[in-house]
Amino acid sequence: MKKTKILVILSLALILTLSACKAEEEAPPVPIEAVSLSAVIAEGHILPAQDVKLSFPVRGRVAEILATEGQKVTADTVIVRLADFEQAEASLHAAELELITAQDAYADFVRNGALSEAEAWQNYLDTQILRAEAEREWEDVDVNSLEDDIEEAESDLLDFKEDLEDAQDDFDKYADLD
Repeated sequence: MKKTKILVILSLALILTLSACKAEEEAPPVPIEAVSLSAVIAEGHILPAQDVKLSFPVRGRVAEILATEGQKVTADTVIVRLADFEQAEASLHAAELELITAQDAYADFVRNGALSEAEAWQNYLDTQILRAEAEREWEDVDVNSLEDDIEEAESDLLDFKEDLEDAQDDFDKYADLD
């Protein structure tokens, strides 16, 4: 009976093992489709072969454009007219006048600045002379004699205080007699 059970278990194990080793079926092939591209996307910067920066000597609004895009022009060709040209020209003359005024003020400053510098230098020298005189006077001061004078004055003060106390005591004796 024991042999039979072992044979049955071994048979089952063999069957399971063999069934697990079964060959897998291949997946059907997927057809590949061709894709056609109709657009290309790219990044970049477009720069002109030549460029021109326009500038005007005065500020203002553009009143009239005399040249069209792509039209060829030569140097000193008027391509735009500004509105209020007279006002812009007056502003230019006012700015030029302010420049002249500022230049005159600067010249006055430079001219008078030298005088102010000379005055400051003279004041500095006068101060140095006063400092030297003060140093000489300080050197002439006899510190020892000053200390002696201070001690003598303190001694006199103590003597005066004692005299005052004595006089107060004498006064207090006779103050009640009234």
